[in-house]
Amino acid sequence: MAFLSCDADRLVLSMDIRLMEFVETPIDGDWVRAAQFLMYFYVKGTDTHDFCWFGVQLFDSRQDRTSHYVGYDGGKADASGAMIYSIGSKYAYRNSGRTLYRNKQPDIGGEWVHVEIDLKPYLEDMLKKGLADGYFTVDSLSELYIGGMNVGWETIGTFYHTMEIKDLQLVSYTE
Repeated sequence: MAFLSCDADRLVLSMDIRLMEFVETPIDGDWVRAAQFLMYFYVKGTDTHDFCWFGVQLFDSRQDRTSHYVGYDGGKADASGAMIYSIGSKYAYRNSGRTLYRNKQPDIGGEWVHVEIDLKPYLEDMLKKGLADGYFTVDSLSELYIGGMNVGWETIGTFYHTMEIKDLQLVSYTE
């Protein structure tokens, strides 16, 4: 992935996605059962040590159309201490016409769902929240860039699940 400046006029994420398998196998004693499929971009300072996990929620077994999540990675020895800013699925799928749910159930083996979202307004909101919390040392998005990404399942409990993605792109536009 090429480095992308966060101050582009638009940063458009697009992909096609579908849930192929999803089975929950409850085990006695499980108190939390959650399976999320998440995409995170590494937002870094160009000349600082600023770092944020900037995410897009693509699936959550607990509910369709999730809201934003903003927090800090902590509470365990290997935590990064970084800000976590995650766009809710109700925004990620806003232009798609549907999500990975059908009839209030995960749509297993369903049709491809196209996702297309401009990340720029959410990056602006991330910076605003990070500055208000005293988290960022930078003053503007021009001092931040996207330097990498990861995508996959975050699972608490016992699940068997498979997600497929095709035609994944993150395109930077300057006008």
